[in-house]
Amino acid sequence: MARTSGTLGPKRVITATAASGIYGLSEIHKERIAGNWVVGGVAGYFGGGWDGGNLSGIDKITFPADTKTTLSENLGSARYAVAGMANAGVAGYVGGGRSPTYRDGIDKIAFPADTKTTLSAVLATVNAYLAALSSESVAGYFGGGFDGSTNKSIIEKIAFPNDSKTSLSATLTTARREFGAMSNSL
Repeated sequence: MARTSGTLGPKRVITATAASGIYGLSEIHKERIAGNWVVGGVAGYFGGGWDGGNLSGIDKITFPADTKTTLSENLGSARYAVAGMANAGVAGYVGGGRSPTYRDGIDKIAFPADTKTTLSAVLATVNAYLAALSSESVAGYFGGGFDGSTNKSIIEKIAFPNDSKTSLSATLTTARREFGAMSNSL
C-alpha cells in the first residue's frame, strides 16, 4: 500500500494509504478553506496570444480529465506577450501585452463562474513580455517587461482580495523581458 503524508497548517500531519481511499479529506478541505494548503488544481487557463494576429480568446483545461473548453468571455482586448497569475480558487489575472501597441490593462477571470472584468488598476507603464507569480490569498506580482523601447525592472503588486495595485520599491536586479517566474506556495 502506498502511504502519503503531508503537513497541514502548523504542527498537523495527515497520513493516508491507498487502501484507505479518502481518509483525511475532510481535514484537508478544512485546512484548504483556511488558506493553509492547496490540495490540487481544478483548471488551467490560456488567454490571448498570437497566430498571425492578436487573440483575445480564453481556453480552459479542466483537471484531471484534461478536457478543453473555450470561455464565452474574452480578454478586454486582443493581445499577445501577456503575463498571467492566479489567486487559487478565487480568480486569475492577465496583465500587459501588445496589440500591436503596448498595453497596461489587467483582466480578471473570477472562478468558478469564469466571468471577466477589467480592473480599474492598471500597470504603471504599458508593458509586454513581462512575467507574473502569486502568493495564494495574499497578492499577485507582475515584474519586468518591455515598453517598446526599454526593458523594465519594476515589480507591481496586486493585493488580494481587493485588487489594489502598488509598485514595490524593490526592483528586479536587472531590467529584463521574456523571462520566467514561479512561486513557492505551500
